Amino acid sequence: MGIVLAALPHPALAAPGSVTPVRGLAVLDLGSGLDLESHGITERPVNGATNAADNKSIDTDQGVVFKMATGSSLVARDGRISVGKLSFQGGVELTKGRKKVVLRALTLDVKTGRVTAVLGSKTQTIGTFPLGDVEVSAKRAGSLDAVITFGGPLTLNAQTAAGIDAALGSNLKEDVDPDAGIEVPMEVHAVVTLASDLAEALDLDLDAVQDLDVDLGIHLL
Repeated sequence: MGIVLAALPHPALAAPGSVTPVRGLAVLDLGSGLDLESHGITERPVNGATNAADNKSIDTDQGVVFKMATGSSLVARDGRISVGKLSFQGGVELTKGRKKVVLRALTLDVKTGRVTAVLGSKTQTIGTFPLGDVEVSAKRAGSLDAVITFGGPLTLNAQTAAGIDAALGSNLKEDVDPDAGIEVPMEVHAVVTLASDLAEALDLDLDAVQDLDVDLGIHLL
């Protein structure tokens, strides 16, 4: 998946260890990851989420797009991401026959990689999302404004599959390892202004980032 970002303001380089505000989006593809169609389950975005196919900012037509909520942030100290939370608005409704359940309010703890969400009416840990696969996918040429793509995937745990089964009368758990879970395609596109510690934590060379020349022109959300 790729992303294109309109030019952002260019503030001064943030101080090391400071809170870096983040905006952006996440793309979650439960449909192919869980092979929902073969289980007779349909999905649709709800509560402000959108279909990836309808979002011109990304180059995939698979999955559901969640907008990052205000207050999301990253903090890096001593060359690592020490703390931070990325929260996402919207949800995905799963339906089988007359039964349905909504997965919403995804939240990523960037220190641990743990992802929580509300499934039906219950808030729970649904899996883990690694932060190691990182790419600078777009920026304003000559600045430190960047879109950092975390490539995932989300490792969905067996408890979440069982919760969906309980709500829908499906049998997703037969395809999910009870100990290891199942990998589901997910990407997070985080719009940031790079500070030196954040760049180091992401293994990015600030001088090299400033030398990138990407033609930008489509607004992200």
